[in-house]
Amino acid sequence: MNQPINPLWLDQLKSIGADAAQLESDRAVLQPESIQFMDRSDLCVVSIRGADAGKFLQSQTCNDHANVSADKAQLDGYCSPKGRLLALPWVLGKADGSAYYWLLPKDLVDAAVKRLTMFVLRDDVSITIEEDWAVMGLGFPANKDVTGLEAWLGAPSAEPLSAWESNAHIVLKARSSSEQVRTLLFGPADAIIASLKSCQEALPEDAAKPVWSGAASWLWGDIEAGVPNIVAATQDSFVPQMVNLEPLQGLSFTKGCYPGQEIVARMQYLGKLKRTMVRFNADAALTLAPGDSISAAEDENAGEVVSVALSDNASTCLAVIKTSADQSTFSANGVSLTVQALPYT
Repeated sequence: MNQPINPLWLDQLKSIGADAAQLESDRAVLQPESIQFMDRSDLCVVSIRGADAGKFLQSQTCNDHANVSADKAQLDGYCSPKGRLLALPWVLGKADGSAYYWLLPKDLVDAAVKRLTMFVLRDDVSITIEEDWAVMGLGFPANKDVTGLEAWLGAPSAEPLSAWESNAHIVLKARSSSEQVRTLLFGPADAIIASLKSCQEALPEDAAKPVWSGAASWLWGDIEAGVPNIVAATQDSFVPQMVNLEPLQGLSFTKGCYPGQEIVARMQYLGKLKRTMVRFNADAALTLAPGDSISAAEDENAGEVVSVALSDNASTCLAVIKTSADQSTFSANGVSLTVQALPYT
């Protein structure tokens, strides 16, 4: 799950107090009562620029790109012609409409950019992987007043999926749990380091130092929020409805054509969804990865893991399971799984 951290980026993080072992660990740190800095070296930023960028993206993804603005981000589905998800980028836009940003897992970015570029044709669109940018996750305790601390971000908002741009970085406020408010910070690496230093300086003198961790801590929060992630192992496996994109406001049935649109629409209006996404917990650190099978009673292929995160003594995961499966008997690698409620219907 964790991607190798660029040595230069690691040195920059260590210079402001990070511990390399914490950043490189594949275990989530479950301390929602603390301020957390979560390295997202597993993510890459792609810039889509040009006069036709908005029109181009509208023709490529399953969500209505007209809803993306300078202060609103969205989850979007990038599908194959068969209507299966190839990626689930977070999409943000600049205030002047001159650029859009995709946040994508690094193991998908090269193939996604290559495929997008094939469809540019004569449009005024350029697509760039921002090699020198960094992504950092921040977690704030939800039950504490951190208004003053959040102010250094530039334009804090109470709404999830809001976005804004400051002089140094771009911010996406993600879906959060009842215990933690989460934001993603991205931009040029030097600017992110300066922002993290500003955050540390904004802490009250008696405040505990921020807790550092890697991508597993952020992924745990995504799973609690019921937000799926598509990685190389699960590409081309699920139609958008199977991973709950509709209640996550990541799927539009009125926006017009895109690759796979006929399949997705047929599933919605004529088909019967036989698989859906469920969250599970286990009281053990499971050896489990995206794409692995979930069992139910005698059915060893009752479901497929979408995302999984481990702590030292527990596991949580999202899996697409058969709606006909016996939900009282789910297990993975012989360990019982307990169904957890998702924070949406």
